[in-house]
This record gives sequence, C-alpha cells and structure tokens, in this order.
Amino acid sequence: MEGNHSQINKLYKLISYNVDANNVYSIKVNGAAVGIEAVTLTATETANTATTRNTSIDYYITNNGGAKWYRVLSGVPFIFPEVGTDDIRWRAQLNSLSPTISPALSKIELSYVVAPNISNSTYDALTGELTVIGDDFASQTGLNNDIDASAFTLTGEGSGSYGLTNTADVDITSPTSFTLTLSATDKKAVNVLINKSGTISDDGTVYNLAVAEDWNVGALSGFMIADGTVSISASNVTPVTPVKPVTPPPPSSVTTTTVTVTKGSKGGSMGIILIALMGLVLYRLRRQQYMR
Repeated sequence: MEGNHSQINKLYKLISYNVDANNVYSIKVNGAAVGIEAVTLTATETANTATTRNTSIDYYITNNGGAKWYRVLSGVPFIFPEVGTDDIRWRAQLNSLSPTISPALSKIELSYVVAPNISNSTYDALTGELTVIGDDFASQTGLNNDIDASAFTLTGEGSGSYGLTNTADVDITSPTSFTLTLSATDKKAVNVLINKSGTISDDGTVYNLAVAEDWNVGALSGFMIADGTVSISASNVTPVTPVKPVTPPPPSSVTTTTVTVTKGSKGGSMGIILIALMGLVLYRLRRQQYMR
C-alpha cells in the first residue's frame, strides 16, 4: 500500500451489518382477543451479572402491529395511551458494551387486562338491591372494597337524580356481576324516583344509572371507566293509588209553601210555612190567636 507523505494513514473498510441483530420480535400474540387496553410483560433474563457485565435488555410493546412501540418495564402493568388495531406484539432489545458478552433472554410472559364495563342493571324496590351486570369486573385484596357505592347515581321521576350516600361498599360476586344493598336512607330516596316497575317512571322518565370514575376500585389504576348511561329495570314497585276527588251533590232548588188554616169557632188563624233548602226541610210554626 502506497504511503502518503506527511499524512495520517487511514484504512477504510466497508462491511454489511444487520441493524436488528440485537432485537427479538414476536408475532401477534393476542389471538382473537380484542379491546385490550393494558398489558403486563414479564421477562426471565440474565443481564449484568458476574458473567454478563455491562449488559441490559429493554422491552417494548405495540398494539398496532408494530406501527408504534411503547417501552415497558418487566412486571409492571402498562396502559396503552392510544386505541390500536388489536394486534399485540412485543420486542426485546439486547444491549452490551462488549462485542463478546451478551445478555440472555429465556422467557417472555405477556398478560393482558380489559377495562371493566357495565351493560345493564336491575333494581328491586322491595329489598333495595341494585344488581349490576357487565364484563371484566376486577377484585382486589381485602373485604368489601371492590366497588365504591358512592360513585353511583340513579335518575327517575321528574328527571330527578340521587347519588348514594351511605350504602356500604361491596366485593364483586363474579367478573360479570355485583349487588349493592341500599341503606334505608338511600332506598327511601331512590324509591321516590323509581316509582313504577319497568324501565320508566310514572311521568315517562327513563330510569338511568351513572357511575363515576374508579367505581371499580379493584381495576387497574388509570383506566377510564366512568359511564353515564346504564339502563335500569325496576321490579316490586308498590304502585301509589291516586285519591279520587269527591264531587259534592248539586244544590237543591228552594221551595216555599204557605198553608193557612182558619179556626172558625174562636175566630183565630194558624199559619204554617214549609221551607225546603238544599235538601234540608225547615218547619216553622206560627200561631196567632185573636181574642175577643
């Protein structure tokens, strides 16, 4: 190789390389499942140990087939910030400061979570039980702490609304149902609004149940699960019998009759006046006697 006087010698070498050599990709992993809003990736790895110094692995998740990736931490739930195309995949990026040492990835587990959803509800006016039906209700550790009763508001007669005040919190019965038993105070107020069996009140107002955010306390924090339009079907409502007004009878006509009787032997006279007013007969006797 010819040298260059007074110049630094340089050796240029062109090589082909794979930019994805340190990446591991999955195919679609959610099968037919749709509506996935959150996932948890759990990895089994060997990185930055005594034999793998200065190595690490970064993990990524996508919900649109790889059009956009989100970095996640192993074992930490992740909520997708945007609605995807129901194509869930994962990617691992293996990092090392040494060309001879590499981290090892032996296992990936991916679990997904769907936000709880309410489809309808029923209310028993006799027992005060509000039963809610839906999907993917979540539970948490502890007793009577899955459902926050104060997040529920019912609407009925006259479009009036009432939020539950002192009904006790409950646990879910199953992932698809739970039942709140209204307190005496709440039941009395709700029964004023829900005054007819069925789905509408006496004045035609459609019954409605609204739930505020975090009503399912056991659900993953960050889910937006508020719902303002849940139907209610009421039963065992005691109908109120309307009081019929009493119509007074029409007033009677007034009749006056005068009869005069002459008593000839004593030269006297007797007058009888008969007066009938509104069905009531009044007799008045008037007697005159002229003495000689």
